[in-house]
Formats: sequence, structure tokens, C-alpha cells
Amino acid sequence: MSAFILYCSLGLAAAASLDYSGRPTIDDLKKFYGPNKAIFVLGRSFSPQPVKGYIPHCIWSQQDFLDGHTLMLLEAYGIGTEIVYYVVNATLNKETGRDAPPMMNAALARYRRRTNADDLQGDHEPPRIRRCELLFWEENKHLIGGFDLCTQEFDNLCPYGKRQC
Repeated sequence: MSAFILYCSLGLAAAASLDYSGRPTIDDLKKFYGPNKAIFVLGRSFSPQPVKGYIPHCIWSQQDFLDGHTLMLLEAYGIGTEIVYYVVNATLNKETGRDAPPMMNAALARYRRRTNADDLQGDHEPPRIRRCELLFWEENKHLIGGFDLCTQEFDNLCPYGKRQC
């Protein structure tokens, strides 16, 4: 009887290990950016542009509006002694593949390239650049470490990026 119980428990463990659902889904992303949750940037693969001679610091986001695949974030950062608030409109898209993360495209703009004052060339899309950020909730700001898996995922997705924070 004890051998049968051991076999059943091993079978359950093996079944559980094959139940991998891949990276987070769009629904997980929506839960992450839940209402009234302040989210801070721990690290990023790109350097923010200086504003008024200062590098932005203490960057955070909070959901302002979420409807279907449209997400509006209230964001802020500090420069010098002032805090700048702004709104980011983002579209959430599901990438193909089981292990593909959801994508958040923010402020994708179309622009027209001017070769001279009178000649407008057709619409062009700016080049897409993968930018990665490590984010954490405000309620976890007391944690010093414990982001090892997140850091590893960050390095896998942005192998040539350097953490700037």
C-alpha cells in the first residue's frame, strides 16, 4: 500500500512540473498594473534623457484607466527638486507563441520625413527598440534583494542592455 501511495505522489509531482503556462499573459499584465498600485522602476536597459540638465530619478507608474487592450498610466519622475507628472497611453498585444511575453506599445507615433521645406516623403514608422525595465510594487520597497529571477529574465530579454538604476 505504501508503494502505491508513493507512486501516486510521484505521478502528481511529474504532472505538475509539465503544467508550465509560459510567461505572463495580458491578464497578468493588467493585474500587475492594478488600480491604486504604485509601481517603481528598479532597473532599465536604457538611460533616460536629461531633463533641464538632470537625469530623471524615482520613476513610478500607476494605472489611471484600463479598458480591453488600452491602458492609460499616470507616471511621474523627479528632476532636481521637482516632480513631473504625465500620462502614457499604451496598447496591450498578445505575441504569438507559448513562451512569448505580452507586449506593451506606448506612444507609437507616425511621422512624416521632410527632405526639404516643400517636399514631404510618405509616412514612416520610427525604428522599434526593445527597452526593458525591472519594476516592483511600492508595497515591496522594503525588500533589498530577492529579485534574482527577475534580474535573470531581464538579462535574457535584453542581453545587450545595461541596468542603469
